[in-house]
Amino acid sequence: MNELEIGDSFMPHDALKVSLARFACHAKDVKEAVVIIPPCEPPYKHMAAVVRVGEDVVVKYGPYVSAKEQETIRFIAENTPVPVPQVYGVHEGDDGNTYIVMEFISGTPLDLVWDSLEVSQKEKLAHQLREYFEELRELRGNFIGSVHEGPCKDIYFDEGADKGPFTTEVDMNVAIVEAVRKGSGLTEDFVTCTLPGLPHNHAIVFSHGNFGVTHVIVDSEHENVRAIVGWQRSGFFPEYWDFVNALTLTIAPFRSDWVLYVEKILKPYYDEYPHWCQLRMSARWRRQMAGRC
Repeated sequence: MNELEIGDSFMPHDALKVSLARFACHAKDVKEAVVIIPPCEPPYKHMAAVVRVGEDVVVKYGPYVSAKEQETIRFIAENTPVPVPQVYGVHEGDDGNTYIVMEFISGTPLDLVWDSLEVSQKEKLAHQLREYFEELRELRGNFIGSVHEGPCKDIYFDEGADKGPFTTEVDMNVAIVEAVRKGSGLTEDFVTCTLPGLPHNHAIVFSHGNFGVTHVIVDSEHENVRAIVGWQRSGFFPEYWDFVNALTLTIAPFRSDWVLYVEKILKPYYDEYPHWCQLRMSARWRRQMAGRC
């Protein structure tokens, strides 16, 4: 494997150094560690696996994991009070996977306990999450793309698609519609009919890009947010981006009252939702046909 690239913040205790050294030398140690999220099979192979190595470390890895996520998490930590895991290092493996080494956050994924929570607990968590997303929205961009003017990281932008960064919302719309058209085998009429209805005059703000109940870790009392995770699709996007994606990307978003709390956490953009729901479903169908989601 290639040498592990250690971040500037890497000054952990000795046990963590040992875990990282073992990880850097032997990929099999990662794959034989305690599984938190297992590797996915088709049609979801683009999703990352997460394993726990030792007491204090998790490793996120997979063929579609990007080192850009390390930059994103550090950017958030440096510019907002949003709780995120500390990143220790990243490297590209000779097995085709990218490995990101991060701090293990003790707690419970919110999706595992949401349905059992009292209304007061849900309200408290929603209030905290809203404050964190308001902090993210204070980070404005003059481009659309990942941090440091990188390309967009989203399932719309597959191989061969224009990933940006884009200078305008219109440019992003054109790229997405064209990518969906090509991947789905649709005609030029799809572009002609779809583009005029897409929103194109929004503020560009920092967005999670994949926010949902599965990406929140809460404490043992289920009343405080310990961390927000899953930043692989994050970047600067139109201000409606997180709300629309929270409704269309979250696994089974309508299975409980979670969807009612989305608009308490994120500013609603219901006018934009139908247009992007159509495109998102077209993009998802395209990946299912390709065996990737």
